Amino acid sequence: MKYAKYILILTFFASNYLTNKTYSQLINYPSFYIGLGTGIQSYIGGDFGKTYSLRFFSKYDYYDDYYYQNHRYYDDNSDLISPIGFDINAGMNLNEYLSIEFETSFIWHFFGWPDRQYETGTSGNWNYIDKYDDSFLFANPYTISLKVYPGGRRSGLFISGGFGWLHIKESMNRVREYYDYNYNYYNYSYTYLIKSYKDSKWCTGFKVAAGITFSAFQYLSGELEVRYTSFYPEKNLSSPLLINRVPNIGNIALISKFYLSF
Repeated sequence: MKYAKYILILTFFASNYLTNKTYSQLINYPSFYIGLGTGIQSYIGGDFGKTYSLRFFSKYDYYDDYYYQNHRYYDDNSDLISPIGFDINAGMNLNEYLSIEFETSFIWHFFGWPDRQYETGTSGNWNYIDKYDDSFLFANPYTISLKVYPGGRRSGLFISGGFGWLHIKESMNRVREYYDYNYNYYNYSYTYLIKSYKDSKWCTGFKVAAGITFSAFQYLSGELEVRYTSFYPEKNLSSPLLINRVPNIGNIALISKFYLSF
């Protein structure tokens, strides 16, 4: 028992040393860091959100499910995850409470569901339906943000906000599908391309986010972030593309990231 108090004292000092060492590693990051990230995201709000919302291995009958002259035409379709994307970050820790960060993302949406705007008719002995199809979107935002740790870097909790620019591209086709009638169904025959629409533009907007940062190894840290961005494109109502018709392009995402500090 006479050694118990010495053991307790040594344990106390060892624990205090390790705690301070861990804390020092956590808050005294090297000044600069770079990172990569990916996660789940979706466009939201109005027609743009409806067209380019998250598709997650969904099976749907949207593309070819409609009534034509009181007869039903139906065809199943499947898609993969969309949108998909990844992030690249670079930042500088200013002090225990503040960081400044530059971020760019590359986001693809392969399976947009545009407003079909069906038009029906006949050509000779064929029935046809005109509609919008093959909608595709690529977005490349760039943002500069100030990241704030209200409880210090040791807590890991942060909020951030900033402004940025978005380069966005969209394409869509107007197609005509010909059918022949058989047993109360219209059997698909072939598709004819009427017109292709493509456009790209730059616009400005902002980012807000919140999340938590955690230390993995001495020079490696991780982060989980909930992010919202909104950009405001210039309108061109003569075009059917949504990037020319909507007031804003909103995106919400849950992103995981890993940072290498040096």
